[in-house]
Amino acid sequence: MSWQSKAVSGVIKHEFPCSQCGKGVYRVDKCAPVLHTAPKQWAHRCSHCKHQTHLTAPFPLLEYGGKLFLLSEHAIFEQSVFTIPDVPPDAKP
Repeated sequence: MSWQSKAVSGVIKHEFPCSQCGKGVYRVDKCAPVLHTAPKQWAHRCSHCKHQTHLTAPFPLLEYGGKLFLLSEHAIFEQSVFTIPDVPPDAKP
């Protein structure tokens, strides 16, 4: 069975403006690994000035019916995984 597609109204696209230049928006840097912290962090680059930052959601996000959806390309398990190890509470720097 194949899926069926139809256009729907009421979809909202959420963008995250660049904090450096204010001209671009952040897009997931597909070459950078996702940080498996709690919560996960995706590396993003500004579409204008290329400033890099980490955000806890992969932008852009879509909203429909009061629920947020991420693009399928960011839901697929990535090849390169970087896990930050747990640090015992009594560890000293």
